[in-house]
Amino acid sequence: MRSSPNALKGSIMSFPSARQIVAQRIIETTSRWAAGATLETLRRLGRDQLEIVFQYKGERFISIVDAATLQVIDSGICLGHPPRDDLVTLESLIGVIQEAMDTGALVILRWP
Repeated sequence: MRSSPNALKGSIMSFPSARQIVAQRIIETTSRWAAGATLETLRRLGRDQLEIVFQYKGERFISIVDAATLQVIDSGICLGHPPRDDLVTLESLIGVIQEAMDTGALVILRWP
């Protein structure tokens, strides 16, 4: 049995858009950040990347993540030589920043 175009349109409209799905994932991920970390802004960079600006312990950070996976592309902080941003996810980023603060090794590379 075939559905009418209007019925299909209504069922398609009930699915969230890709943008809504990504936004929800970011909200869920950042809500698990340590106390004191707050998301400030979120901006799409091209098709595949997002710029995320957030605050943590009085510092502002800018990170670039993959829009689909939330894998960090550029953490905005120094992660050694050669850089190993590929080992960090958006969820683990605050822990990495905290460790750098605790050891006195925090070097911010991207400034808001």
